[in-house]
Amino acid sequence: MIIGLIDLLYQVWVHTRLVGRLGWLELFLVTPSNHRVHHGKNDYCIDKNYGGVFSVWDRLFGTYADERVDEPVRFGIKTPLNSWNPVWSNLHYWVGMFRKAGAQSNWRDKLMCFFGEPVWVPQGNPVGDIEKSVLTSEETQEPDSPALIRLSGLLMTVVSAGLLVLYLGSKQQLPALVQIFIASFAVLAFASVGLLWSKSSRRGAAS
Repeated sequence: MIIGLIDLLYQVWVHTRLVGRLGWLELFLVTPSNHRVHHGKNDYCIDKNYGGVFSVWDRLFGTYADERVDEPVRFGIKTPLNSWNPVWSNLHYWVGMFRKAGAQSNWRDKLMCFFGEPVWVPQGNPVGDIEKSVLTSEETQEPDSPALIRLSGLLMTVVSAGLLVLYLGSKQQLPALVQIFIASFAVLAFASVGLLWSKSSRRGAAS
């Protein structure tokens, strides 16, 4: 639990575009530069830089990539999410894995859907060939977020951060049912805001 907390706290400062390369620190630490690669959808960014604090692990396992000056990182995923719902954004990949596994005809391919690398697709399978072509395609459009989405997202971040601090500071005194209620409320709040974002986005696209 202590290591997990340290890892989460360390992750705060590496999620920024304001800090460039940090010289020799890139050799063993996760920095804003090499962590931007982790969130990129460029071909050289896919399945790279998984480390939370130390980049040396990715170097050892062959999953490290430097940020390229000649090809700036384009943030996002290969397959469009088509939703502003933050709950769905955390669950859609699991749903996709189970759907992919359900479409396979043998147990080896079913297991590979969960334990293979994220870009794995069954060879010679028409569904896999289509999925692979989608994964290797480039999304060139970068839709702008409506003002309502940006404002509500900021407010939700501030409120949820405050609730998280309050919860962590007092959860030892809270009954289990109260903790479940708080967690359920947080999920429902994010889901409802996601619906608001989706409606606002559709109205913006229509106009």
